[in-house]
Amino acid sequence: MRVLPFALAFGIMLGSAAAAAGPIADENAKPGIDGGWPVRNDGTAAVAGVVDVYPGKWSIKPGETITLKVRSTTGYSVRVFRVGWYGGKGAHEVKKIEGLPADAQPYPVPEGDFGLAEARWKDSVSIPTDASWTPGVYVVRVERADGFEADTFFVVRDDLAKMPILALIATATHQAYNAWPGMKRSGKSLYDFNSAPGSPKGSLYAAAVKVSFDRPFLVGGGTADLGTQEYPAIRFLERNGWDVGFVTDQDVHEHPEVFKGRKAVLVLGHAEYWTHDMFDGAMAARDSGVNLMFMTGNTIGWQIRFEPGAGGPMSTEIGYKNSFVRDPEQKAAIAALNAGDIEGAKKHFRLVTRGFRQLEYRPEVGIDMRSPAMILTGVQSTAMMKTGFPWGDLEITNPTHWIFEGTGVKAGDRIKGVMGYEVDSTKKGDPTWDHFRPAGQIRLGTIRQTTDDSAQGSAGYYAKDLGGGRFAEVVALSAISFSWGLDGFAHGSSTPESDIAKKMVNNALARWTSTTPPKDPGSGLDEDKTGDPNGDRGGSDTDLGGAPGPSAPKSKGCTYAAAGGTSFALAAAGLSALSLARRRRRRRLG
Repeated sequence: MRVLPFALAFGIMLGSAAAAAGPIADENAKPGIDGGWPVRNDGTAAVAGVVDVYPGKWSIKPGETITLKVRSTTGYSVRVFRVGWYGGKGAHEVKKIEGLPADAQPYPVPEGDFGLAEARWKDSVSIPTDASWTPGVYVVRVERADGFEADTFFVVRDDLAKMPILALIATATHQAYNAWPGMKRSGKSLYDFNSAPGSPKGSLYAAAVKVSFDRPFLVGGGTADLGTQEYPAIRFLERNGWDVGFVTDQDVHEHPEVFKGRKAVLVLGHAEYWTHDMFDGAMAARDSGVNLMFMTGNTIGWQIRFEPGAGGPMSTEIGYKNSFVRDPEQKAAIAALNAGDIEGAKKHFRLVTRGFRQLEYRPEVGIDMRSPAMILTGVQSTAMMKTGFPWGDLEITNPTHWIFEGTGVKAGDRIKGVMGYEVDSTKKGDPTWDHFRPAGQIRLGTIRQTTDDSAQGSAGYYAKDLGGGRFAEVVALSAISFSWGLDGFAHGSSTPESDIAKKMVNNALARWTSTTPPKDPGSGLDEDKTGDPNGDRGGSDTDLGGAPGPSAPKSKGCTYAAAGGTSFALAAAGLSALSLARRRRRRRLG
């Protein structure tokens, strides 16, 4: 993995000098950790030596206590790290506890009505925090003398600091794909492909319709896809000194107003599963002047709900998806409709767990609940890139847009390799989407598949006119793995880092955090005149909410190891396995 010296990285990126003075820059001046991070067991093996861990809460504020629930048949130690840049090493150790006793907690039996598996484990470790715990993302490592290890993560929120930039960790999407405790123990996710055989009561599918946060993650050594989808962006942001705070999907659902008052909100990784309250909160933030960047693909596809469970008031995630006719909210909506209660029907239809773009549309009675991502993001989930890295390139079609300032790009230049594995599209030239298309939508570039150069999607931009010379700007980068172009963590020696990609993100953050709001939001561009208007349609709309996720490794999670002996990084071998074991398997859902 190529890692630029810290000082050089600051010198080549627009805005980094201005961003470098603040709490995140101070935090990343602390010493980073050394050594490799092999995770040898992620809970899938049906053996006595399995070790698993998950937090009692997935986010806390400084000063609260984080509890850990651990299953281990022998004694163990716990190490806690804050992840970031830290001179390229990627993490700083904040706590170590040794000599903890064995805790052989039981595995759950998923119940039959919904496929729900709740661990219901007791607390094994309690770790108080204080103001010295800088807001950010923290990884916990459980280590045993026999070499078995497991990880989990949690967020320390910025409730007290109110960082100008807020980044969203896609915990609901991570949980939707989580099939812990694995097929051998009848584990289920919201997908058929990695769910154990046997359908929940009344269902035609093997997949669960309820999954729990009261359990570990099965893959990524217990950290789900944090390491491949969000961590590269975290490294990049903290490397450049941007003062960024973090929240989980549950935080935003409970407090949608958390977006307001920020200069910018960044949505990272794979933000496929949202609640309607999250969607409304993001829309309200935009309309109050908050700028948004979707560093994602397959964005806001499926609507879910949270309900109370063993892990707290929002520890159960509900997603009926293709079997939405079984959703109690759908049944209640139909009953209200049949009784002539249109407002009651709207209330229930709003909560039905199906595709956002497929929510109820009955214009004859004044019901239109459709909320496709495009209304907010300016793009729509459209395509599954063919398997195998590199997936696709972003071909620049609007080089004069302000986001490319200082890059020297020309029309046709490319950001190579990282536009996948699922992508979104502005749907330029597709009249189906004109009703939902934001005014002044601009296509920044076309996503072209590496194997055949076919157009599969596009990155987009629009500015929401708030009146009085005020605008909120929205950038959609349209690929789950765009962050691989920002930092070499996730792909080892293949090194598709892109100076263009880095400059784009830094340009946006420098513009949005400036004390002088921009007066020319579109740089004079209101449409893309440089490319084929049919070149970014991005495929079919036949699926309801989005494509299914990567199949989980059957026996191992992603393996953490040192890069060059000094980085908290995925081993190149681990990422080679990613392109195979985490490969998406395309199914049409409509």
